[in-house]
Amino acid sequence: MFAAAANPQRLSIMELLAEQKKVVYSDIMRKLKLTSGNLGFHLKELMDSELVEKKNSDSYSLTDLGLRLMAWAGKVESREERLLKARDYERYMNMRHPLRKYRQHPGNSVEWLGGFIVIIGIGSIILGADLPVIGILIAAGCATALGGAILNHLAGVQALKAHQEEIKNSRDRRP
Repeated sequence: MFAAAANPQRLSIMELLAEQKKVVYSDIMRKLKLTSGNLGFHLKELMDSELVEKKNSDSYSLTDLGLRLMAWAGKVESREERLLKARDYERYMNMRHPLRKYRQHPGNSVEWLGGFIVIIGIGSIILGADLPVIGILIAAGCATALGGAILNHLAGVQALKAHQEEIKNSRDRRP
């Protein structure tokens, strides 16, 4: 990795990618005044070292490893360092609390909506609404809340299965 980044032209490429996040091949050529063959060779070296990645058919950006190297070298702005720390923290939290995604499931919103509809039904009693309207509101609210709870349960089961599969796969990869 250090050998790949030690080349002045590769370092220039990485500095450009650190500044602009994602750059098209022709723009890198033009800005750094490199020939197509020369740029292709250097980009291949950087990609083989996992410092640079190809985002779509023709644009390149730094990988997390590339960003870390540029941060270590003092070439990356503090914004990128904060993004790296945020990604690290997110990975850490997902590893420490594998079912964390479960709490962020849309079923929570559906449950809250159901509760809100029930409250509207109860409020309509105070306002003197007809009994069928009150019944429909409370029944619809309960059904909506139950649907949200079921969605949450299914998401939790799915998250638990995915976590157990990750654990199994990590054990299988150990030497």
